[in-house]
Amino acid sequence: MTGLDLAALAIVLLFFLLGLKRGLVREVISLAAWLVAFFLAGRLAQWLGPHLPGMTEGGLRDAVAMGLAFIAILLAAMLLSMVLKGLVKVVGLSLEDRLLGGVFGLLRGGVVLVLLVLTSGLTALPQTEVWQRSALRAPLEALALNFRPLLPESLSKKIRFT
Repeated sequence: MTGLDLAALAIVLLFFLLGLKRGLVREVISLAAWLVAFFLAGRLAQWLGPHLPGMTEGGLRDAVAMGLAFIAILLAAMLLSMVLKGLVKVVGLSLEDRLLGGVFGLLRGGVVLVLLVLTSGLTALPQTEVWQRSALRAPLEALALNFRPLLPESLSKKIRFT
């Protein structure tokens, strides 16, 4: 087990604990926001990219546009979550809500890992010894590659794990 494996497990554990603390209702909103942001950010990047001043290189422009769209979607979901949190507070959070929130936290941690692995595929990190020795490398790379078609083509072409 390498430091990357420990970091991946720490990320998943962190999101699990946050899910336990926040409960199912907030975690469902949060997970939905991350998934919607991931699926829509690539499409919005194609529209937003040409409007970014001073950015002409396709891959970098698309990556910046995708990042901005992703953040904007998460911020909008955060506002929705704040409103719904107020409504849920009136009802109260039960033990079941918190436990199911932990399960959703695990799912959200998985989404974060996939995003980190996809981003790593744009760097030289996958060629390093620590990456190659990682016990979680193969399953995370395989999972990440399933999401590559959702990215802008100019960015997707640059993701390499070998």
